[in-house]
Amino acid sequence: MENQLIEERNRLDAMAETYFSAKAQGPDRLQKLYCLEKIIPHVLGPDVLEMSYNDGLWTDALLAAGHTVTIVEGARNLIDHARRRYADNPRVTCVHSLFEEFTPKQHFDDVLMPFILEHVIDPVALLTKARDWTAPDGLMHVLVPNKTSMHRRIGLLMGLMPDLDYLDTTDIAVGHRRHYSLENFQTVLDKAGLQTLSMQGVFLKPVHSGAMMDWPEKRLEAFNVLAGELPPQWSAFLCARCNSPIRHIGQ
Repeated sequence: MENQLIEERNRLDAMAETYFSAKAQGPDRLQKLYCLEKIIPHVLGPDVLEMSYNDGLWTDALLAAGHTVTIVEGARNLIDHARRRYADNPRVTCVHSLFEEFTPKQHFDDVLMPFILEHVIDPVALLTKARDWTAPDGLMHVLVPNKTSMHRRIGLLMGLMPDLDYLDTTDIAVGHRRHYSLENFQTVLDKAGLQTLSMQGVFLKPVHSGAMMDWPEKRLEAFNVLAGELPPQWSAFLCARCNSPIRHIGQ
């Protein structure tokens, strides 16, 4: 297992720079903002665990909502970015650790897991650990990309991928190990002993992000609104709000 974790640290460090590419800072970032707008109003505080760090997008929103944030991140250059950005902010604590090795010194009112499960070695094991990091009556917010989204369905019909589980070059570059449908996402949450309080889709994605680089924000916003009018299976992202009956019983 130790060798596997060493490989995981090296893997995270190698792929971290992809999060600062033009695409990541363009349409991908806007799509994450749409996810954030759905989640932040429902995050409990004051103590929030932010699992993974990108460029401060989620952290800034959590701080603006009045929360205190603990960031845990496995990639050295990303956690260094966070430490520089929030060096003078006493409401932010930065921890350099793999999720699999993280042992918090406190419980959190909300555990935020944005786009983690598609990357990690064992999603059920991680969710089970994270479940026990929540405070009594705490919440978890978990997001994953949706493999049955409109753009992937279109790609399949066009013969651009053999099946909806296909990992393309972009998936490989950012370290994806798997994709999720609504059904297998729910199965993973259930296996980890979590109770799903709500499940929603975010952003109707008609084409891949690279093809949207020059799209006006107004057009992207229209597709975001449309996602709310369709079943979540068609959206680009799935967002689950959960709690842990098992943990609450054990208090």
